[in-house]
Amino acid sequence: GWPFPEGHFTDGHDGAGVLLDTFTYATFPTAPLSASDGTIAFWFQPQWTAPAERDDHVLLDVFADPGNFLLLTYRGDTGRLEVVMTGVTMTMMGPTVVRASRRCDAPFRSRAWHHIVLTWRTVGSECVASVFFDGGFCAETDPSVPLAAMPAAFVLGSSHGQRLPANGVLDTVEVYPRAVSA
Repeated sequence: GWPFPEGHFTDGHDGAGVLLDTFTYATFPTAPLSASDGTIAFWFQPQWTAPAERDDHVLLDVFADPGNFLLLTYRGDTGRLEVVMTGVTMTMMGPTVVRASRRCDAPFRSRAWHHIVLTWRTVGSECVASVFFDGGFCAETDPSVPLAAMPAAFVLGSSHGQRLPANGVLDTVEVYPRAVSA
């Protein structure tokens, strides 16, 4: 079942969906996920005016621990989807934050359904995350950004700090303990 209050259900892509507004988001434990490989897929319908929207909207926040996270955000200033990966690496000077972002064309349309897939795979000591939008490849992160224990939990509909709400309808969330293609 969904971890949402009763009043937030609405028509979804495939049955009932959940309206993600300023105060509604979902935090999921990652018990079925693997730290080395995994997939999170979902349907999302923006309730904002795409592509004219100027605000940012966090669709997905995957976090391992402070300093290690991955954000999937609609950037209002560019009208593009951005994946940001941040990791902490140890150097002779102590912990150093490494950050990389990739933007991709993701033609969101207002009140249209979009299928979004995030996969990650670890080969050796490098973790690479890939984003697919409506069945097509969208972006891939830089493997030089270290991610420790990816992930510990993930949030759909907002950032972990409950900022930049998605403002849309969420439906059909799928989680796999392996990297799959869109």
